[in-house]
Amino acid sequence: MAGFQHSQSVILLLISLVHCILPIANSEHVFDVYRLFQLEKNGQQLGSQKSGVNLPAVTVSRKGSLSKHIVVVPLRDFKASQMDEILFEREAGGLLVLLPKSDFSGSLIDEWRRYEQQLAQKSVPVSVYFAFEDAELSALVETLDAAEGTPLSLTSENYQLVAPSVSVPTLKGISAVNFQGYLAGAGYADSATPSVAVVAYYDAFSVVPQLAFGADSSASGVVAVLELARIFARLYESQRNRSPYHLVFLLTGAGAFNFEGTKQFIARPSSAQLLESLEFVLCLESIGSGNQLYFHSPKVPRTGELFGKIFESFKQTAQQFEVPLEFVHKKINISNPTFDWQHELFSRKLISAATVTSLPAPPPLFGRSHLFDNRSRIDTAILTRNVRFVAESIAKHIYNLSSTEFAIIDGSHGVDELFVEGWIDAIAGMPRYQPLLTPQSPFIAGLSKTLSQYTTLSNETFVVDEDYVFHAEAARAAMTVFKTRPFTFDLLLSAAVIVYLCAMFVALQGPTEALAQAKKLFTRPAARGSKPLPKKKSN
Repeated sequence: MAGFQHSQSVILLLISLVHCILPIANSEHVFDVYRLFQLEKNGQQLGSQKSGVNLPAVTVSRKGSLSKHIVVVPLRDFKASQMDEILFEREAGGLLVLLPKSDFSGSLIDEWRRYEQQLAQKSVPVSVYFAFEDAELSALVETLDAAEGTPLSLTSENYQLVAPSVSVPTLKGISAVNFQGYLAGAGYADSATPSVAVVAYYDAFSVVPQLAFGADSSASGVVAVLELARIFARLYESQRNRSPYHLVFLLTGAGAFNFEGTKQFIARPSSAQLLESLEFVLCLESIGSGNQLYFHSPKVPRTGELFGKIFESFKQTAQQFEVPLEFVHKKINISNPTFDWQHELFSRKLISAATVTSLPAPPPLFGRSHLFDNRSRIDTAILTRNVRFVAESIAKHIYNLSSTEFAIIDGSHGVDELFVEGWIDAIAGMPRYQPLLTPQSPFIAGLSKTLSQYTTLSNETFVVDEDYVFHAEAARAAMTVFKTRPFTFDLLLSAAVIVYLCAMFVALQGPTEALAQAKKLFTRPAARGSKPLPKKKSN
């Protein structure tokens, strides 16, 4: 029995030594990743349906099936057709997209934006992650590409990407806030006094919620509304400077979700009197980049009509400030539940409304902003120019002035470029995916505080349409690269180590003793107290 226990000790020693010599994998690099969005719209699943991954990494050059691999794709090598092939035809087990930190071309942005709009309408059955490319990840891609053309050998190394699977709870009926700032005109609170409203939505969308900065769509619109409120509050400080128009500055939530905040604002009973007084509503979106501006409206401006007079103010101001402005007429499709422009909700109430934007045509649902719509996309000089253009156009209308020989919005009543730059820096650096913007968030508190400094402010909290079911997204997750060896290499090396240790054991114990120990290892000892069976007598 003692010999058997000694043999067990020897075996355990061998196994322990093998495990000490052969680690399974080495951690190479840990980096932050952001998961593809996940939500339900009218019961339709959109975005990534899984979280977590533990698969060998390959690149797009890998031939054959990808179902047991995670594909690493640098966005600099991005091709829309290739992405669909990876996800839906070759059924990759996972996808990691490496984002450039800088130096991305306009053509890359345009191609990705088109694909992102398509991806936002699809259900992806696997985990999809995004990470910013660094030196280690660039080297990983190069290594993986080089390995594709090299036959497997015992010394080949594999790379395993591991991200934990986490529970993603659903969020149904999330809350958002609308902000309504009010400046009383010369008629004070007289209900017969007409009103002009300037509107923008403050949230943003991207297929990567934590990177939904929406600098142009529509942080630029939010900054414009705040600056316009500041300018006209200063003009309206003096009773003699007040125009015969009330001014309304409206910032709405859930704009990326079919302008849900605007819809809620119009539907609330307390808005009825205001809606009756509205003579014109101007919506602002994507005015921070691009020299050309477009004036979109379902109504045709005609000479002698009120809307024609309003557009003439914009047209004359555009010529005065040398701003390229083009009128775009587009009728409203009342049978379509999706709104192309924010002004359409007011137009359906027979209110004259328009959108000023740098976009020549309406983007699709979930396509108003994109992954690269960040602070670098904003030209502060263009944004400042456009804010001044809008302010001057409104001022010409409400003060009934047509002269282009002087500017109303100038000097102490002019646009504060530092105010514009400071706010676009702040807002465009903050992800504003609506589920991340709770009524208690610092961003919401900041909007409320600023707008209340210049106007009489009223806030309204509403519940986003329950047709949208969101999924709570972690701020970020950690993914780890492990360097591993092929199983055959570990198996052969383990066998070699065991043979070596057995040889050492034989050398130390001697062949006879070693053989005896080996026999005891595979021989079951007799139970204590048992007697040997009697031999059968032969006849």
